Amino acid sequence: ERERERMEAPGVEAVSRPVFAAMAPFSVPASSSTASSSSSSSSSIFAFADVPPCQTLYVHNLNEKIKKHDLSKALYALFSEFGPVLDVHIRRTMHLRGQAFVSFKDINDATRAMHQLQATDLFGKPLHISYSKEKSHAVLKLEGVFTKMKKQMRAALAAAGRDGEPAQKRR
Repeated sequence: ERERERMEAPGVEAVSRPVFAAMAPFSVPASSSTASSSSSSSSSIFAFADVPPCQTLYVHNLNEKIKKHDLSKALYALFSEFGPVLDVHIRRTMHLRGQAFVSFKDINDATRAMHQLQATDLFGKPLHISYSKEKSHAVLKLEGVFTKMKKQMRAALAAAGRDGEPAQKRR
């Protein structure tokens, strides 16, 4: 039974597929095929349809076997065609594997990239893109809000009796 579960796991299927394409790590599907298939699979791709538009895109269904540096470069190259990319944030913890956040300078650029790159094949897997639930730190820094938030957090910690210093080691 464990052997059967292991064979049905998504990672096992990915091993048999080629990880890198011959020339480029991504291929954009034809616009006619994405338009016809977007209505039938829109519920699975647009899982966060109620999230308001923002400059940060949430990208998931990324190939987990690609190194973080290579994936970051590929995402930056892919998304920078639509406008200035502020940041590509990838975490490799177990909970966040296969996910990334791409921050744009402008909401219109992010929206255009999301619609045109939806289901684009990147390292053998189709991208699923939606708006992020929260703005990234790069966007908050651009707006000048991030430093104000840090000051407010320090003030709240000081009011609670903590002065921001690390806790002492227990013996």
